[in-house]
Amino acid sequence: MHLSLGKKVDKFHAIIRLYHRKKIGESEPMDPMTKMWVSLIAMLVMGLSVFLITFARTKTTGFLRGTLSFVAFIIMVVGFLGGMAALM
Repeated sequence: MHLSLGKKVDKFHAIIRLYHRKKIGESEPMDPMTKMWVSLIAMLVMGLSVFLITFARTKTTGFLRGTLSFVAFIIMVVGFLGGMAALM
């Protein structure tokens, strides 16, 4: 049986390690392709927030401008958290 660390271990030790991870609240690490997709989606979400804030500041005024700016900020934070999740 192989673990994410690339070391070959017997089944007993693999089960003990998985139990220990679950006990302390750790999750399985993401594989490289999943990290790539998460980071790509995070970049696209942040790009959407840039487009939205640019649109809000150039084409709108008043309450709508503030609302769109706030929504863009929330979207940017979601993108940032996605990027941080890809690094973990």
